[in-house]
Amino acid sequence: MSSAQLRNDLARRRNAWLAITVITFLSANFWLFLVGTAVVIFFSISREQNKVALYFALLFAIPPFEMPIPGFGVVQQIFPINYPRLLAILILLRQFFRSSSASKLTSFGALTLDKWVAAYFLVHVGFLVAFHSLTQIQRGILVLFLDTVLPYYVISRSAGATKPLKEALVALVLAILILTPVAIFEWARHWLLYSQLDEVMGGALEIRRLPGAR
Repeated sequence: MSSAQLRNDLARRRNAWLAITVITFLSANFWLFLVGTAVVIFFSISREQNKVALYFALLFAIPPFEMPIPGFGVVQQIFPINYPRLLAILILLRQFFRSSSASKLTSFGALTLDKWVAAYFLVHVGFLVAFHSLTQIQRGILVLFLDTVLPYYVISRSAGATKPLKEALVALVLAILILTPVAIFEWARHWLLYSQLDEVMGGALEIRRLPGAR
């Protein structure tokens, strides 16, 4: 990858991060926030070659707002959607199907770590089966897949190429570096920057406040 291409990729991810942050503060509704974020991701991913790097770059842009997708009839809700889950659906899911159809990639279960992830998944499914209804079990399995198996599989299979993996890890480190001064400010000032968005988003954000936080 040329230096010009790398600069373009970094600029695109930066612009997407800024756009999502602005949309978060300007949208007065959780569903408007989701639609706006989806549009930003759609235009960013169309020109992105390293999908995992884009996922890491945007992962910590905002807190994990969450609301249940309303159902119909006897089903009150389909499944709860939040920001990381939205990223997984829009960015990683397409990559998952492409990776699954690629014969040259290692199939799931061939690696030792795959078996540990599968065991983790099955243990959680066992708890769901033991204590929840059929609808809750189906919802729980879907959420568990989107939150654990999907990111693990896509990221682990992208590790086959050194340069894309390094680029993705750099994106993750940059995202954490941006998050660090925000966390330090919130801790020092006892002021949670995103706390007021909870009311605006209709209670979509659960925050554990620090003592004396505003």
